[in-house]
Amino acid sequence: LSHFAKGTRYRTILGGKIVSYSRSTAITMAPSATSGSGADRQCACVVLAAGFGTRLATSIASDPSQAFLHLLETPKPLLPLGGSSICERWVGIFGQLSSAAPIIITNDAHFPLYHAAFKGRNVQLINDGAVSNDTRLGALADVELALRNAPDADAYVIAAGDTLLAPSVDIGALLDAFLASDDDVATLGYRMSNPRVECKSRGLLVLSPEDGLHVTKFVEKPAEPPKEEVLASAPVYFFRRAAIEELRRFLAAKREEKAPLASYDAPGFFLARAVAAQLRVRCSAIPHRIDIGSLREYVTALQQLSGPERAGGEVVVGRCWPRVGLLGNPSDGYGGACVSCPIEFCDAPEPVEARVFVRAADEGTGITIIPNRERDGLTYQSGWAQMCSKLTSEGFYGGIRLVQAACVKFYQVVSEKDPSLTLTNDVIIGYTSSIPFSVGLAGSSAIVTATVRGLLQFFRLEPAAFGSDAQWAQWVMEAETHHLQIKAGLQDRVAQWFGCPMGMQFGGAEPRLAPLRPGVCGRLLQARMYCVYSTQSEESGVVHASLRQLYDGEARVRTAMDGIAALSDTLMGDSFSLDALCDAMDRNFDLRVAILGGGMAAVNREMVHLARSHGLSGKQAGSGGAIVCVAREPVSAEKEVEMRKAFAERGFVLCSVRPATRG
Repeated sequence: LSHFAKGTRYRTILGGKIVSYSRSTAITMAPSATSGSGADRQCACVVLAAGFGTRLATSIASDPSQAFLHLLETPKPLLPLGGSSICERWVGIFGQLSSAAPIIITNDAHFPLYHAAFKGRNVQLINDGAVSNDTRLGALADVELALRNAPDADAYVIAAGDTLLAPSVDIGALLDAFLASDDDVATLGYRMSNPRVECKSRGLLVLSPEDGLHVTKFVEKPAEPPKEEVLASAPVYFFRRAAIEELRRFLAAKREEKAPLASYDAPGFFLARAVAAQLRVRCSAIPHRIDIGSLREYVTALQQLSGPERAGGEVVVGRCWPRVGLLGNPSDGYGGACVSCPIEFCDAPEPVEARVFVRAADEGTGITIIPNRERDGLTYQSGWAQMCSKLTSEGFYGGIRLVQAACVKFYQVVSEKDPSLTLTNDVIIGYTSSIPFSVGLAGSSAIVTATVRGLLQFFRLEPAAFGSDAQWAQWVMEAETHHLQIKAGLQDRVAQWFGCPMGMQFGGAEPRLAPLRPGVCGRLLQARMYCVYSTQSEESGVVHASLRQLYDGEARVRTAMDGIAALSDTLMGDSFSLDALCDAMDRNFDLRVAILGGGMAAVNREMVHLARSHGLSGKQAGSGGAIVCVAREPVSAEKEVEMRKAFAERGFVLCSVRPATRG
């Protein structure tokens, strides 16, 4: 390795003392011990942990919630996740594969952190000597360095320290299959949910059409997905000695030609070389991988792997989707009926939802609610125009008041229901939301709902121990109506708290709430559904106040509202036809126009009329500023591009969405 060949001296910490050396040092933290059935397998295992996490650090520093700044200097493999670090999870897995101490290879900057984290453990630490991202060796060189220090074995297992696999993946069974084969290399692959987007950041495996097992081609991060059927590569590899020798020849050739490190540092480049060298490379299909490249991916992993145990500094995530009123709104506020559902944005680069982050604070520091830099910031660097534009479009109140009100309501509920309950007073709470602001997608109630969910999860409290789902939806609403005096109804909170498409009837003494039947939900998932929104809107409280005056004063308005409520019956049965849904949505909007007359915002009329011109049936999703649409006929990719362009030219955003469900 060039860094060491120059005789550069590096430092590491061993037993609390600084040790100088001219080559990388391997340290065994504890005597080797036999663990589980792995004692019979002749394999050596390596965790790659020498990266500098520059992308993650950038996303943490720029994150408006400011809730992860305490992890800014933490290497990705040491991030707390589900009660342990990612690296600890791999060490545990590898301990079951082999009695040999797992190898962790890291860099000089992070070596002290790993030394502290694994002190007394049965692991071997290797410092590759890199002090910054500019002096990194690259993943392939780290693999070679680690294997040079590994014991002789029949197979060598290498895993990236910033990746986890689904719990259902049995690494031991995959290793046994590899050992029983005559293959030289094995890796894992999974199907991408959005190939056109994901292919740009993934290595792709083309499998043999004959056996569907062996790799015939490897393509590293192409701009467009190949025409062949492909799997995305997960960075877990099995090597035999022949593969290691080929790896050394590959690295030597690249250094000889003085190739840029970026052209050969990733293990995927070696997979391409192995296929070209006619080594037998196999790929086993897995459900998916959990990749921690950015803060968004780390937060997603926290949601997927959260459990009863938490590591130090681990953040609990409460989340909530936006919602759309499919039918019946706004009659829900007038003793009527409606169908409402939470939605997921299908083509958004990041999840569109509210997220609240809760973690333990240092003892004695009390409760801290962190303002969101974007929603609650009081600095406008571009001056008056930016300030006026932001405040007039997003309102003057920010989101921190919603978190505060949710905290108050949460404490009132749990302390009243269980007076003996003791909650820690040392908590840090942050929040963020990517739901478009003030467009009638229930962004405010999403923040309140996410806060309450996050607090329940943080304190390990079961919601059912304090009340039903219907009661929790009511309490979420009261956080806004009672503590903040926001005019609001139950519809949003029911759909968001239950987390599935809901039918609601409000005519009796108590509201009747029920999830839509499975056949209806399945049909809704098959429909092509869109959300279109504009930022030219009003706060929902203003809209509701105007509507209330009309309802109380005019009989025709009350009659029209009854007609709107009756439309919800379209989705209350066992099934429905797409034409019937589209007709009901069109009628819902037309009746609302008849009620409001000139009071209907021009932007809402324009969005619906444009939708209808493209064969979509649409209505307001909520109080205004966004509409939900359903296509009567199949929509081609070309047609969708045409629609997006047409809406964009009018200043609107069209997004493909689908009903969301907690299950």
